[in-house]
Amino acid sequence: MFDIAFLKVDSDKAYEVSKAHGGDKVLEKSPDTAIFYVVDWNRSSNELVWHVIYGDSRDNPKLRVAVDASSGDFLRVEK
Repeated sequence: MFDIAFLKVDSDKAYEVSKAHGGDKVLEKSPDTAIFYVVDWNRSSNELVWHVIYGDSRDNPKLRVAVDASSGDFLRVEK
């Protein structure tokens, strides 16, 4: 659970940020790639994070990008 006040950036913005960090290359190679969105609370950093996941499953994605759900800033490409 998280405080909804931390959610200031919607999935559209998270998608745009993820495209700039590798998502555009994934879609260029495979335009029909499924995209999943997961938002969760990171307890260690005390922040809400969008995970934009490119691929057929959350467990084995082609690309997974973390975006700060409060500021819209790129956080990292997740392995």
